[in-house]
Amino acid sequence: MNDIKKESVIQKVKDGFWRGLGTAIGLTIGFAIVSTLLINLIRLGGGLPIVGNFFASIVDVTQVSLERRN
Repeated sequence: MNDIKKESVIQKVKDGFWRGLGTAIGLTIGFAIVSTLLINLIRLGGGLPIVGNFFASIVDVTQVSLERRN
């Protein structure tokens, strides 16, 4: 009876590993497809100047802050 439990536990671990691996691969491929489509839609719409300006202002503030430190 002990051998049956060991085989069952080992089989569950193997099954869990393969399910987790399959889920990870599926999520990765799905994310790549969705993000690619989203980026292409944003490019077709002319980009996001508001977001670009926001990040540019963060970079400017960071550079000014670093210059003041030195």
